[in-house]
Amino acid sequence: MIANLLITSGNIFSEDCVLYENWVQGTPYRFIDMRNKDLRGIYDLEIDTAIYKLTLTGTFDKPTVRLTLDTTAVRGATFTQDKDLVSINLRGRETASAFRVI
Repeated sequence: MIANLLITSGNIFSEDCVLYENWVQGTPYRFIDMRNKDLRGIYDLEIDTAIYKLTLTGTFDKPTVRLTLDTTAVRGATFTQDKDLVSINLRGRETASAFRVI
């Protein structure tokens, strides 16, 4: 049978609803890979002996990163996610870190 479906993260009328797929007459139109995990939140990130506070906000598919050390914001931090591989890059540091999301 041919169906029309709408796959979302919750109530379609809520502001934080994520639209994953729209199936029209059996043909899928994928907007966001459902294998990606929603990582928005607050984390402690330990680099060498320093403990940074990593805050991910924004949208599910393009989170915004804010990194602070004590109360000082660290500029130039970037965050990328490719399925279960997360990369965090800090400007001015030679090392970039990649993490697997479990």
